[in-house]
Amino acid sequence: MANNIINSIKFNNIPFFDGTKGFAVIYLSGEFHLFFPYSTFTKGWIMHFRSTDGYEWEQMDEAVFVKKSVDSCSAYIQNGKIYLHYLTKNIFGKTDLHLAVSKDGENFQGYPNALLKNTALKDIKCFYSNGMRYLIGSETNGDIIPAYSSIDGAEWVKCDITCNTTEQNMVTYLGAPSPFVAYDGSYVAYSMCGVHIAKSQFDLTENTLTLQGEVQGFSADTIRSTMVGEGKPMLFVAKGNALVSLEVYPTEKGLGLRLYREMLKGARKLVDKGVEEGKTQPTEWMRESDILHLFSLPKEQGVSLGAGDVSVVIGESGKLSITGEEDIYMDEANLDITLLDMGDMVVLELNDCVYPIFTLQSGSVKVGGAQDFSHECYRVRGNYEL
Repeated sequence: MANNIINSIKFNNIPFFDGTKGFAVIYLSGEFHLFFPYSTFTKGWIMHFRSTDGYEWEQMDEAVFVKKSVDSCSAYIQNGKIYLHYLTKNIFGKTDLHLAVSKDGENFQGYPNALLKNTALKDIKCFYSNGMRYLIGSETNGDIIPAYSSIDGAEWVKCDITCNTTEQNMVTYLGAPSPFVAYDGSYVAYSMCGVHIAKSQFDLTENTLTLQGEVQGFSADTIRSTMVGEGKPMLFVAKGNALVSLEVYPTEKGLGLRLYREMLKGARKLVDKGVEEGKTQPTEWMRESDILHLFSLPKEQGVSLGAGDVSVVIGESGKLSITGEEDIYMDEANLDITLLDMGDMVVLELNDCVYPIFTLQSGSVKVGGAQDFSHECYRVRGNYEL
């Protein structure tokens, strides 16, 4: 497959990316590295992109090429090297585990033989605990998550993990679980009719994972975690061919999510309008790609914000309806909404959560039912020279 170096790929238009497939993101020397599988019937690649802000991505040379179909990949950093594990599908309908290593973040040297053969692993993830490396897959048999442990990353021992819960209304099925640590707590992000984040407790001496209550849940395909520096978790949410980078921060109710603010490092402010008594201000703006809006709206029944066919409507008792499907409740007097308009995708950030939503309509961004509100508008990095 011929490689074309493409600059300024936005996070909602990454070539060959499929949000329903397994992918990996790591952070090394101020850059994110994204790896994901792409396959035809007889060939497979691990695609490689990198980014400094989690918003614009640069396509690199493929990290791996094999004459087999590739299922998924996972990566971790050790001593400045990238260790990239990936699964290929074999003729028995199972998967084989392989490893490629990079010393410079660009060129990868693959191990000649599979590290594991005929496994039940699918959609793999790597994580560390007490000096051990763990490789886990998606759940394939009741409440059992296929897993392996290793001291050196080359020799792996089977150690399947049993999943259970402390709450009766929580299901134990976890699609593509991705563990992470945030603010002295442990969590697992997983897929099941959308993506979810649950407080969790791993006991790797007993090979168990206990879910202790959901703290976030929203519409997307797949979710992954990575660490930026010491104790700074980030999540990457995949939806279609989009990859949205999110910061994790502590809240009274648990974990909050917001768009990765580094993407605004080079942003240019276009509008800064607050409420001025006796003054009027625009309530409608033509939609443009790469525009980020910050709104503060009164929490009054009938107030609305729309962008194409994406809408947020405030109803009775402060209930919010997002595109007519998601209902949430707000306690604050005002509703703060961040709206990143990417043209074919709108990313809403409100109530400590982020909603990536595809939109089919063009037109305008419009506020309805409110005269007093504040609005800031930025052109995010990429559409002009700094």
